[in-house]
Amino acid sequence: MLAFKKIAFVARSAAVALAVAGAANASAQVSDFPSRPIRLVIPTAAGGGFDILGRQVAQRLTEDQKINVVVENRPGAGTITGTEHVARSTPDGYTLMLGGVSNIALNPALFRKLPYDARKDFVPVGFLATYPTVFLVAASLPVNTLREFVDLVRDNPGKYNFATAGVGTAQHIWGEIVLKQLGLKMETVHYKGAAPAHQDMIAGRVHFTMENISAARGFIQSGRLKALGVSSTQRSAQLPDTPTLIETGLLDFEAGSWMAVFAPSATPPQVVERLREAIGTLVRSPEYIARIQGIGGVPMNVVATDQQPFMDRELQRWDKLIRSTGIQLD
Repeated sequence: MLAFKKIAFVARSAAVALAVAGAANASAQVSDFPSRPIRLVIPTAAGGGFDILGRQVAQRLTEDQKINVVVENRPGAGTITGTEHVARSTPDGYTLMLGGVSNIALNPALFRKLPYDARKDFVPVGFLATYPTVFLVAASLPVNTLREFVDLVRDNPGKYNFATAGVGTAQHIWGEIVLKQLGLKMETVHYKGAAPAHQDMIAGRVHFTMENISAARGFIQSGRLKALGVSSTQRSAQLPDTPTLIETGLLDFEAGSWMAVFAPSATPPQVVERLREAIGTLVRSPEYIARIQGIGGVPMNVVATDQQPFMDRELQRWDKLIRSTGIQLD
Protein backbone atom coordinates (compact mmCIF):
# COMPACT_ATOMS: atom_id res chain seq x y z
CA MET A 1 0.00 0.00 0.00
CA LEU A 2 2.86 2.34 0.88
CA ALA A 3 4.50 1.69 -2.48
CA PHE A 4 1.21 2.43 -4.28
CA LYS A 5 0.83 5.75 -2.42
CA LYS A 6 4.40 6.66 -3.32
CA ILE A 7 3.76 5.92 -7.01
CA ALA A 8 0.53 7.97 -6.93
CA PHE A 9 2.34 10.88 -5.30
CA VAL A 10 5.10 10.77 -7.92
CA ALA A 11 2.49 10.69 -10.70
CA ARG A 12 0.62 13.66 -9.26
CA SER A 13 3.86 15.57 -8.84
CA ALA A 14 4.82 14.87 -12.44
CA ALA A 15 1.40 16.03 -13.66
CA VAL A 16 1.65 19.24 -11.66
CA ALA A 17 5.17 19.83 -12.97
CA LEU A 18 4.01 19.33 -16.55
CA ALA A 19 1.07 21.69 -16.03
CA VAL A 20 3.33 24.36 -14.53
CA ALA A 21 5.81 23.94 -17.36
CA GLY A 22 3.03 24.14 -19.93
CA ALA A 23 1.63 27.28 -18.37
CA ALA A 24 5.07 28.85 -18.23
CA ASN A 25 5.68 27.96 -21.87
CA ALA A 26 2.31 29.42 -22.91
CA SER A 27 3.04 32.57 -20.92
CA ALA A 28 6.43 32.90 -22.61
CA GLN A 29 4.82 32.48 -26.03
CA VAL A 30 2.36 35.27 -25.26
CA SER A 31 4.97 37.62 -23.80
CA ASP A 32 7.22 37.45 -26.87
CA PHE A 33 4.36 37.61 -29.38
CA PRO A 34 4.87 37.79 -32.29
CA SER A 35 7.99 35.67 -32.61
CA ARG A 36 7.26 34.37 -36.12
CA PRO A 37 5.37 35.58 -39.21
CA ILE A 38 1.64 36.20 -38.93
CA ARG A 39 -0.66 35.01 -41.71
CA LEU A 40 -3.36 37.46 -42.76
CA VAL A 41 -5.97 35.39 -44.57
CA ILE A 42 -8.00 37.23 -47.19
CA PRO A 43 -11.16 35.24 -48.02
CA THR A 44 -11.33 36.52 -51.60
CA ALA A 45 -9.20 36.27 -54.71
CA ALA A 46 -6.48 38.80 -55.49
CA GLY A 47 -7.47 42.07 -57.11
CA GLY A 48 -10.57 43.16 -55.19
CA GLY A 49 -11.09 45.62 -52.37
CA PHE A 50 -10.30 43.06 -49.65
CA ASP A 51 -7.00 42.19 -51.29
CA ILE A 52 -5.93 45.79 -51.93
CA LEU A 53 -6.44 46.86 -48.32
CA GLY A 54 -5.08 43.63 -46.84
CA ARG A 55 -1.79 43.98 -48.69
CA GLN A 56 -1.45 47.62 -47.65
CA VAL A 57 -1.98 46.69 -44.01
CA ALA A 58 0.46 43.77 -44.19
CA GLN A 59 3.10 46.00 -45.79
CA ARG A 60 2.71 48.78 -43.24
CA LEU A 61 2.81 46.45 -40.23
CA THR A 62 5.89 44.72 -41.66
CA GLU A 63 7.81 47.85 -42.61
CA ASP A 64 6.72 50.34 -39.94
CA GLN A 65 6.25 48.12 -36.89
CA LYS A 66 8.54 45.22 -37.79
CA ILE A 67 5.70 42.72 -37.38
CA ASN A 68 6.17 40.24 -40.20
CA VAL A 69 2.75 39.79 -41.84
CA VAL A 70 2.23 37.67 -44.94
CA VAL A 71 -0.96 37.67 -47.01
CA GLU A 72 -2.68 34.43 -47.95
CA ASN A 73 -5.66 34.51 -50.32
CA ARG A 74 -8.20 31.76 -49.61
CA PRO A 75 -11.17 32.39 -51.91
CA GLY A 76 -14.11 30.08 -52.31
CA ALA A 77 -17.86 29.93 -51.72
CA GLY A 78 -18.00 33.71 -51.75
CA THR A 79 -16.03 34.44 -48.60
CA ILE A 80 -17.01 31.33 -46.64
CA THR A 81 -14.01 29.07 -47.33
CA GLY A 82 -11.37 31.46 -46.02
CA THR A 83 -13.53 32.60 -43.13
CA GLU A 84 -14.16 29.05 -41.94
CA HIS A 85 -10.44 28.29 -42.22
CA VAL A 86 -9.57 31.09 -39.79
CA ALA A 87 -12.43 30.20 -37.43
CA ARG A 88 -10.98 26.67 -37.14
CA SER A 89 -7.32 27.72 -36.95
CA THR A 90 -5.17 27.60 -33.83
CA PRO A 91 -6.14 30.64 -31.69
CA ASP A 92 -2.61 31.87 -31.05
CA GLY A 93 -2.63 35.15 -32.96
CA TYR A 94 -0.58 33.83 -35.86
CA THR A 95 -3.56 33.31 -38.15
CA LEU A 96 -5.73 36.38 -38.65
CA MET A 97 -8.44 37.28 -41.13
CA LEU A 98 -9.32 40.39 -43.06
CA GLY A 99 -13.05 40.41 -42.58
CA GLY A 100 -15.74 42.81 -43.59
CA VAL A 101 -19.39 43.48 -43.98
CA SER A 102 -19.80 40.56 -46.42
CA ASN A 103 -18.51 37.61 -44.40
CA ILE A 104 -19.18 39.02 -40.93
CA ALA A 105 -22.47 40.90 -41.27
CA LEU A 106 -24.17 39.68 -44.47
CA ASN A 107 -23.53 35.94 -44.47
CA PRO A 108 -25.26 35.19 -41.14
CA ALA A 109 -28.51 36.60 -42.57
CA LEU A 110 -28.08 34.94 -45.96
CA PHE A 111 -27.24 31.37 -44.97
CA ARG A 112 -29.21 29.29 -42.49
CA LYS A 113 -26.28 26.89 -42.10
CA LEU A 114 -22.89 28.58 -42.02
CA PRO A 115 -19.77 26.62 -41.02
CA TYR A 116 -18.88 29.46 -38.65
CA ASP A 117 -20.63 31.80 -36.22
CA ALA A 118 -19.54 35.38 -36.84
CA ARG A 119 -20.35 36.51 -33.30
CA LYS A 120 -18.96 33.50 -31.42
CA ASP A 121 -15.98 32.44 -33.54
CA PHE A 122 -14.23 35.79 -34.02
CA VAL A 123 -12.98 38.72 -32.01
CA PRO A 124 -12.27 42.05 -33.79
CA VAL A 125 -8.74 43.32 -33.25
CA GLY A 126 -8.83 46.43 -35.41
CA PHE A 127 -11.18 48.22 -37.79
CA LEU A 128 -9.35 49.63 -40.77
CA ALA A 129 -11.48 51.60 -43.20
CA THR A 130 -14.86 51.89 -44.83
CA TYR A 131 -15.50 52.56 -48.51
CA PRO A 132 -18.55 53.62 -50.44
CA THR A 133 -19.73 51.17 -53.06
CA VAL A 134 -20.02 52.27 -56.67
CA PHE A 135 -22.84 51.38 -59.07
CA LEU A 136 -20.67 50.36 -62.05
CA VAL A 137 -21.67 49.67 -65.63
CA ALA A 138 -19.78 48.68 -68.75
CA ALA A 139 -18.38 51.62 -70.72
CA SER A 140 -19.98 50.19 -73.86
CA LEU A 141 -23.51 50.79 -72.53
CA PRO A 142 -25.18 53.88 -74.06
CA VAL A 143 -26.05 55.35 -70.66
CA ASN A 144 -24.59 58.03 -68.42
CA THR A 145 -27.13 58.19 -65.60
CA LEU A 146 -28.90 55.70 -63.39
CA ARG A 147 -32.24 56.69 -64.92
CA GLU A 148 -30.93 55.91 -68.42
CA PHE A 149 -29.64 52.55 -67.20
CA VAL A 150 -33.00 51.64 -65.69
CA ASP A 151 -34.81 52.57 -68.91
CA LEU A 152 -32.32 50.61 -71.04
CA VAL A 153 -32.69 47.41 -68.99
CA ARG A 154 -36.47 47.67 -68.86
CA ASP A 155 -36.69 48.21 -72.61
CA ASN A 156 -34.44 45.21 -73.35
CA PRO A 157 -35.52 42.34 -71.06
CA GLY A 158 -33.01 39.49 -70.89
CA LYS A 159 -30.28 41.35 -72.78
CA TYR A 160 -28.16 42.66 -69.90
CA ASN A 161 -26.66 40.91 -66.90
CA PHE A 162 -25.23 41.50 -63.44
CA ALA A 163 -21.72 40.43 -62.38
CA THR A 164 -20.62 39.51 -58.86
CA ALA A 165 -17.35 38.54 -57.21
CA GLY A 166 -19.02 35.36 -55.93
CA VAL A 167 -22.16 34.09 -54.28
CA GLY A 168 -22.79 35.90 -51.00
CA THR A 169 -20.20 38.63 -51.51
CA ALA A 170 -21.10 42.24 -50.81
CA GLN A 171 -21.15 42.90 -54.57
CA HIS A 172 -23.76 40.16 -54.95
CA ILE A 173 -26.04 41.12 -52.06
CA TRP A 174 -25.92 44.87 -52.57
CA GLY A 175 -26.53 44.38 -56.27
CA GLU A 176 -29.57 42.22 -55.53
CA ILE A 177 -30.89 44.83 -53.10
CA VAL A 178 -30.55 47.76 -55.51
CA LEU A 179 -32.00 45.79 -58.43
CA LYS A 180 -34.98 44.89 -56.26
CA GLN A 181 -35.45 48.52 -55.24
CA LEU A 182 -35.21 49.58 -58.91
CA GLY A 183 -37.66 46.89 -59.98
CA LEU A 184 -35.18 45.36 -62.44
CA LYS A 185 -34.55 41.73 -63.31
CA MET A 186 -31.13 40.78 -64.65
CA GLU A 187 -29.37 37.46 -65.06
CA THR A 188 -26.68 37.06 -62.40
CA VAL A 189 -23.18 35.92 -63.37
CA HIS A 190 -21.00 34.83 -60.43
CA TYR A 191 -17.21 34.99 -60.73
CA LYS A 192 -14.46 33.63 -58.51
CA GLY A 193 -13.30 37.04 -57.37
CA ALA A 194 -13.63 40.65 -58.46
CA ALA A 195 -10.75 40.74 -60.95
CA PRO A 196 -12.28 38.40 -63.59
CA ALA A 197 -15.61 40.22 -63.23
CA HIS A 198 -13.88 43.53 -63.91
CA GLN A 199 -12.17 42.17 -67.02
CA ASP A 200 -15.41 40.83 -68.47
CA MET A 201 -17.14 44.14 -67.74
CA ILE A 202 -14.40 46.02 -69.56
CA ALA A 203 -14.87 43.64 -72.49
CA GLY A 204 -18.63 44.26 -72.42
CA ARG A 205 -19.56 40.64 -71.70
CA VAL A 206 -21.27 41.63 -68.42
CA HIS A 207 -22.90 44.95 -67.79
CA PHE A 208 -23.43 45.92 -64.14
CA THR A 209 -21.87 45.36 -60.73
CA MET A 210 -21.51 46.98 -57.32
CA GLU A 211 -17.87 47.50 -56.38
CA ASN A 212 -15.76 48.98 -53.59
CA ILE A 213 -14.53 52.42 -54.65
CA SER A 214 -10.87 51.51 -54.05
CA ALA A 215 -11.10 48.65 -56.55
CA ALA A 216 -13.24 50.61 -59.03
CA ARG A 217 -11.57 54.02 -59.05
CA GLY A 218 -8.80 53.24 -61.55
CA PHE A 219 -11.22 51.73 -64.07
CA ILE A 220 -13.54 54.73 -63.77
CA GLN A 221 -10.82 57.35 -64.12
CA SER A 222 -9.38 55.58 -67.17
CA GLY A 223 -12.81 55.42 -68.83
CA ARG A 224 -12.89 51.63 -68.92
CA LEU A 225 -16.00 51.52 -66.70
CA LYS A 226 -18.71 54.05 -65.81
CA ALA A 227 -19.88 55.06 -62.34
CA LEU A 228 -23.57 55.94 -62.08
CA GLY A 229 -23.81 56.37 -58.31
CA VAL A 230 -22.08 55.89 -54.95
CA SER A 231 -23.60 54.35 -51.84
CA SER A 232 -22.41 56.97 -49.34
CA THR A 233 -24.60 59.73 -47.93
CA GLN A 234 -22.34 62.36 -49.52
CA ARG A 235 -20.46 62.42 -52.82
CA SER A 236 -16.97 60.98 -52.81
CA ALA A 237 -14.04 63.37 -53.16
CA GLN A 238 -12.56 60.84 -55.58
CA LEU A 239 -15.67 60.90 -57.81
CA PRO A 240 -17.08 64.39 -57.29
CA ASP A 241 -19.20 64.28 -60.48
CA THR A 242 -20.90 61.02 -59.50
CA PRO A 243 -24.14 61.45 -57.54
CA THR A 244 -25.03 59.41 -54.50
CA LEU A 245 -27.62 56.69 -55.11
CA ILE A 246 -30.02 58.48 -52.79
CA GLU A 247 -29.44 61.72 -54.71
CA THR A 248 -30.72 60.12 -57.92
CA GLY A 249 -34.16 59.81 -56.36
CA LEU A 250 -34.41 56.20 -57.57
CA LEU A 251 -32.96 54.41 -54.55
CA ASP A 252 -32.99 54.57 -50.79
CA PHE A 253 -29.71 52.72 -50.28
CA GLU A 254 -26.71 53.66 -48.17
CA ALA A 255 -23.92 51.26 -47.30
CA GLY A 256 -20.26 51.32 -46.38
CA SER A 257 -17.95 48.45 -47.19
CA TRP A 258 -16.07 48.35 -43.90
CA MET A 259 -13.12 46.07 -43.27
CA ALA A 260 -11.36 44.91 -40.12
CA VAL A 261 -8.85 42.39 -38.84
CA PHE A 262 -10.25 39.48 -36.84
CA ALA A 263 -8.71 36.72 -34.74
CA PRO A 264 -10.25 33.44 -33.58
CA SER A 265 -12.28 34.19 -30.46
CA ALA A 266 -10.20 31.94 -28.16
CA THR A 267 -7.02 33.94 -28.87
CA PRO A 268 -5.36 34.90 -25.54
CA PRO A 269 -6.43 38.37 -24.35
CA GLN A 270 -2.82 39.54 -24.12
CA VAL A 271 -2.29 38.68 -27.80
CA VAL A 272 -5.53 40.40 -28.79
CA GLU A 273 -4.40 43.55 -26.98
CA ARG A 274 -0.98 43.41 -28.67
CA LEU A 275 -2.66 43.18 -32.06
CA ARG A 276 -5.07 46.01 -31.23
CA GLU A 277 -2.15 48.17 -30.18
CA ALA A 278 -0.31 47.52 -33.46
CA ILE A 279 -3.34 48.12 -35.68
CA GLY A 280 -4.39 51.16 -33.66
CA THR A 281 -0.95 52.68 -34.24
CA LEU A 282 -1.29 51.95 -37.95
CA VAL A 283 -4.75 53.48 -38.47
CA ARG A 284 -3.82 56.65 -36.56
CA SER A 285 -0.69 57.32 -38.62
CA PRO A 286 -0.87 60.31 -41.02
CA GLU A 287 0.56 58.21 -43.84
CA TYR A 288 -2.15 55.56 -43.52
CA ILE A 289 -4.93 58.15 -43.26
CA ALA A 290 -3.69 59.93 -46.39
CA ARG A 291 -3.39 56.65 -48.30
CA ILE A 292 -6.93 55.51 -47.44
CA GLN A 293 -8.44 58.90 -48.22
CA GLY A 294 -6.49 58.98 -51.47
CA ILE A 295 -8.35 55.92 -52.76
CA GLY A 296 -11.75 57.11 -51.62
CA GLY A 297 -11.99 55.45 -48.23
CA VAL A 298 -12.59 56.70 -44.71
CA PRO A 299 -10.10 55.49 -42.06
CA MET A 300 -11.69 53.85 -39.01
CA ASN A 301 -10.29 54.23 -35.53
CA VAL A 302 -12.68 52.22 -33.35
CA VAL A 303 -11.45 51.96 -29.76
CA ALA A 304 -11.26 48.51 -28.19
CA THR A 305 -14.39 48.88 -26.06
CA ASP A 306 -16.48 49.84 -29.11
CA GLN A 307 -15.28 47.14 -31.50
CA GLN A 308 -17.60 44.32 -30.44
CA PRO A 309 -20.66 46.64 -30.14
CA PHE A 310 -20.00 47.96 -33.66
CA MET A 311 -19.85 44.40 -34.98
CA ASP A 312 -23.09 43.50 -33.17
CA ARG A 313 -24.92 46.55 -34.56
CA GLU A 314 -23.89 45.66 -38.10
CA LEU A 315 -25.08 42.09 -37.65
CA GLN A 316 -28.47 43.32 -36.49
CA ARG A 317 -28.77 45.99 -39.18
CA TRP A 318 -28.06 43.74 -42.14
CA ASP A 319 -30.10 40.86 -40.74
CA LYS A 320 -33.13 43.16 -40.66
CA LEU A 321 -32.53 44.59 -44.16
CA ILE A 322 -31.82 41.27 -45.87
CA ARG A 323 -34.82 39.58 -44.29
CA SER A 324 -37.04 42.45 -45.43
CA THR A 325 -35.96 41.86 -49.05
CA GLY A 326 -36.50 38.09 -48.87
CA ILE A 327 -33.00 37.24 -50.12
CA GLN A 328 -31.90 33.75 -48.98
CA LEU A 329 -29.00 31.73 -50.38
CA ASP A 330 -29.69 28.31 -48.83
